[in-house]
Amino acid sequence: VIPLALMGNLTLQRISDAVREWVANGDGEKDELEEKWDEEVEEAENDVGGLTMSFLLSQALRFHISGNLANSEGEEEGDLKYQHTVSQCIHLYMWGFICMFLFVMILM
Repeated sequence: VIPLALMGNLTLQRISDAVREWVANGDGEKDELEEKWDEEVEEAENDVGGLTMSFLLSQALRFHISGNLANSEGEEEGDLKYQHTVSQCIHLYMWGFICMFLFVMILM
């Protein structure tokens, strides 16, 4: 699911960029306002892509670890939230530390 969402998101970003370039260059030149518009839309698209990937990754990891799929708000239904084993908790924390380590390495 995650690679499919990534490919779909990147494809839509490319299409959106092509449409923006076509609109911005409609008069033959791209002025400062059109440059700013393109920059802001690209930033918003990147934010949406990041939120999409982080949500899907967290849902996939939780399902892989616990075998239960949380709802769209991240909550588990009924008594499922109180029936996790110590091993499942350790795995979830381990993935949290791995993601934190990767984030720190990217920032360096």
